[in-house]
Amino acid sequence: MADGWMPGRRAPLNSLRLSDELGSEDGTDPRRFFRRTDRSPNYKSKRLCGAAQRTLSLCLSSMLRNEGTRGLEVESVEPAVTSGCLLVILRTQQPLDFDGRARTLRALEATRGILRAEIASAISRRRVPDLRFLVLGPGEERS
Repeated sequence: MADGWMPGRRAPLNSLRLSDELGSEDGTDPRRFFRRTDRSPNYKSKRLCGAAQRTLSLCLSSMLRNEGTRGLEVESVEPAVTSGCLLVILRTQQPLDFDGRARTLRALEATRGILRAEIASAISRRRVPDLRFLVLGPGEERS
């Protein structure tokens, strides 16, 4: 054993067959090969919107208990045009007339501070984003 090799440290004979052919990933840096590629440029805002949607879905039904807001569900939460503002898209199960939509928006505006406080407890950010609401009926599309 003058060459420094020990008999137990040799590679098994069948391991040579594993690397006989070159693949597309051979010779690349493992940090680059195993890097997560699912992150888009705005993944932080997507995570914030997801946390806000989960929180609003849980606490919205308990805060709004009048007849006009029954059956109101959070469809999505998206970043609004300005930074620090989220657009909450809500959908009702019954058709809305103009007065019903106005009552629902007034009820949402009245609980905006409480909803922001709930979102603040769910996320860890210095500033809690402001909320804007869009209420859609059962067959309506966002314009």
